[in-house]
Amino acid sequence: MKRYSFSSVMLWVGLLFIYLPMLILVLYSFNASRLVTVWGGWSVKWYVGLLDNTQLMNSVMRSLEIACYTAIAAVALGTLAAFVLTRVTRFKGRTLFGGLVTAPLVMPEVITGLSLLLLFVAMAQLIGWPAERGILTIWIAHTTFCTAYVSVVVSSRLRELDLSIEEAAMDLGARPWKVFFLITIPMIAPSLGAGGMMSFALSLDDLVLASFVSGPGSTTLPMEVFSAVRLARTLLIAEPERCHHVLCVGVDVLPAGAPREILYNVISDGACASSSWRRRRARHQAIPNPTVPISRTLAAPKSRPSATPPNASSIKTPSLTAPAICTAARPPPAWACRSGNHAWYPGVRFASSTARNPCKPRLTSGRSPRSCAKPDGPTTGRSPP
Repeated sequence: MKRYSFSSVMLWVGLLFIYLPMLILVLYSFNASRLVTVWGGWSVKWYVGLLDNTQLMNSVMRSLEIACYTAIAAVALGTLAAFVLTRVTRFKGRTLFGGLVTAPLVMPEVITGLSLLLLFVAMAQLIGWPAERGILTIWIAHTTFCTAYVSVVVSSRLRELDLSIEEAAMDLGARPWKVFFLITIPMIAPSLGAGGMMSFALSLDDLVLASFVSGPGSTTLPMEVFSAVRLARTLLIAEPERCHHVLCVGVDVLPAGAPREILYNVISDGACASSSWRRRRARHQAIPNPTVPISRTLAAPKSRPSATPPNASSIKTPSLTAPAICTAARPPPAWACRSGNHAWYPGVRFASSTARNPCKPRLTSGRSPRSCAKPDGPTTGRSPP
């Protein structure tokens, strides 16, 4: 019976610990379900959606471009720095030079990014370059950061080389630059490749430096993903009504009273904020807004309605025109009339105070969805369908 040594077992455990999550992530990327823990069958709809996302694909191409430029520049500068540190043993300022080369390894990225930002701003004021922050400034920042890694990798390889081979080539009449390109470079080629791949990966994965030195139109892939996750952009754009309905159903199991009313207020305000954010994003992208608020034609009363609800037959129902993405306004759920909390239509907020007949929406005319939080001007009520 074959017995496995302790080192072999630990090797396989380490490999599984590193690569098994990646394999699971790749498999679940073909999951048809929205939930990670639920398998809904094989599907490629997420990849199709990725290819249809023009903004995200532009960020991917921009990040790949910057990563390629960074890898080339970092390998060139890091190799020269490593050659100087290993072959030129004594010169003035050698200790300072070595410290400056390896400083980005131990310096926090926030400090490095802030320093580079102040440098670019000062240079723009003094000499007018760079005129604006963009791909060029990101490339300079990433090259500064990745050169340190390349210099460490290449210098370790240069220290292991046999100098007698280079000395023999020079004894045969080869010039120093010819020895460097024809003998030294081929022998350290594996370390150059490792440094280039490391620089490419670090540049592609960087978020902090790019956040400091980027400008308009130069958003990289990590910045795009981080902003989408932080703002829950995909969830709020895709199905805001479903999210709001699920949250309200979950809150409805709580006992009636102030805590549940407060939670309903928060959920309704969140829906209004989501609609406002989508309108603002569509306006900046100069495309037809798919979530234009429902047009409301209100007959403004001569005086503000009293706390006592009027007769339902005397209330004028405003005309609601649903946008393309929404269906007709649905009737308020049962919990709205039971506990005096919010019932939600797209762009309509219901009064949460029991003194204002909780089954009637409170509408404002000519306001954006942001006005859901603090309506001003004349309001009117409407009995539920």
